[in-house]
Amino acid sequence: MNTITTISNDAYQYSMYFLTYAIVLSATVMYFNYTDMMNSFSYSTLGFVLFSVVVIVFSSIYYSPLLKEKSPNMTTAYIAAGLIMFASGISSIFAMVTPEEAQQVGIALLALTGITLIIIFAFFFYIFGSYLKQKRGLIGFIINFIFFIPCMLLDFIEYIKREYNLTTRTELILAFIEILVIIAYFTITPSMDSGVTYILKQPVFLNKKTVALPNVSSLSITQSDGKTIMPSNFSISMWVYLNLQTSSFMNPDGSSHEVEIFNYGNGKPKINYTNNVMDNAARDMYLFYFTDSAKKPNYQLSLPGQKWNNIVFNYRSNNVDLFINGKLETTFTFNETDLLPQYSTNDTISTGKDGGLNGAICNITYNSSNLENHQIVHNYNLLMLKNPPLL
Repeated sequence: MNTITTISNDAYQYSMYFLTYAIVLSATVMYFNYTDMMNSFSYSTLGFVLFSVVVIVFSSIYYSPLLKEKSPNMTTAYIAAGLIMFASGISSIFAMVTPEEAQQVGIALLALTGITLIIIFAFFFYIFGSYLKQKRGLIGFIINFIFFIPCMLLDFIEYIKREYNLTTRTELILAFIEILVIIAYFTITPSMDSGVTYILKQPVFLNKKTVALPNVSSLSITQSDGKTIMPSNFSISMWVYLNLQTSSFMNPDGSSHEVEIFNYGNGKPKINYTNNVMDNAARDMYLFYFTDSAKKPNYQLSLPGQKWNNIVFNYRSNNVDLFINGKLETTFTFNETDLLPQYSTNDTISTGKDGGLNGAICNITYNSSNLENHQIVHNYNLLMLKNPPLL
């Protein structure tokens, strides 16, 4: 009797510890993933990793005596391992899936979420079933109501085990089902259409002009009564890599000429590069044009060379946000001089120039809606260490 009580107490203690871990981990990642605080997910990444590592290491040490002996406590160890996998998997899902993607496959995700909850309750009932069955009255009715479907799942698993003479532990079967649910979630997510169009995916060199999109009619541009209609809110994202430029950019009059990196419809937007070696403040400059009516760059800055830099344009009804490596660099408002861009289905998108820059560009995407701050930060963090930065 004392042994049973000890096992029950251990099961309660261990399961509550890992259940708390699952809740805290999921809630932390969800908060940082869905907040619009600038670079919030960047700051949380290190803490998320360290927290997970500490918990896993501590858990390994804590459970190592149980893993070395064949005792009833092994059941608790298996259940704890399942909770760890569940917490890590769900947290990763919330970190990767955007709200727009979730809306695209709402029914499927709702079904997977429901299955996940059923498995969680089945785990819980498997541990504390003996205690819960003793409840009577209203509390007992509520318990029976909540755990009705999870109990059906447990009964079905036991039925399958009897039919096929399986000796596999029930908790391992539940953990296996949970893994299948998580795999299904990750399988569905990449296939979602969230309005993203790849203009150019694989890297191309910038010393040769590449027409990435002969005309933009494949984007969300339509014609109505002879007029071209462009969404008022859209975004363009890309990754650019420049080596040290050895060619001269000096014109005979002493000025520095511009070389093209990216061009959508002659400035909607456009990125050029210049390198005035006679002026330290004008070396290695990226020049940004936000509209085709601009006679001079709307914004310019210097970016580090020999690394992939992420550039995102977020066009809104009367302004455009420029993000560099996950950070909001500037917001430009169109005015009487620099008018709103005029779009056409005959516009082209091109990169580089023949005999141009020593570098590359890749992962150019068009989104028919604005990217949220947390999405831009997350995408940058996800790809910043990859070469090239591709999924």
